[in-house]
Amino acid sequence: LRGAEAGSVVDERGFVWEKAVEGDFFRVQYSESNHLHVDLWPFYPRNGVMTKDTWLDHRQDVEFPEHFLQPLVPLPFAGFVAQAPNNYRRFLELKFGPGVIENPEYPNPALLSLAGSG
Repeated sequence: LRGAEAGSVVDERGFVWEKAVEGDFFRVQYSESNHLHVDLWPFYPRNGVMTKDTWLDHRQDVEFPEHFLQPLVPLPFAGFVAQAPNNYRRFLELKFGPGVIENPEYPNPALLSLAGSG
């Protein structure tokens, strides 16, 4: 991550790491030509709540109880085992709303919807 603070860094597996221009977080792109990405936010604990210093206007961009991360649990995901919040269903419903696992949707369905109605 240190190298990504100064500009884009391509790691040995081809992932592109960079400091995001939208705020104090890092973006990891699948490759230089495929910009599918995840954003890594620097949350930190404060009085039992995970918080951060930069906020965007997204529904999922909220503080959450620290207990979701203690302990993390293994969860099969996309062909490998990832570390996930210990109650991933409650965590995802807190961030994205009830039924999010059964009814997945893009973060802003008004712009792009899986149902095709956006």
